[in-house]
Amino acid sequence: MPHRILTLLTKRHPITLEEIVLALQLRADVVRLELTRLKAQGYVTVETVSGKTFVALTGLGLKGFGGKAPPRPDDDPAFM
Repeated sequence: MPHRILTLLTKRHPITLEEIVLALQLRADVVRLELTRLKAQGYVTVETVSGKTFVALTGLGLKGFGGKAPPRPDDDPAFM
């Protein structure tokens, strides 16, 4: 199942928890548990904003599952 979630995230990110549940036809508690595992492994980030839980791939998740990591902006202070 983690592969299904990560594959979905390479196509659509960020995505809400509810959208993952609908797209993969899984129970919300099962998806939430799997996202906790993926977050602990560093593949995804999970944030709650205005009552909605958003999920996005990290750079590790993109590299590990066939997606392309977004380019770093030259003027980003985090990378100077």
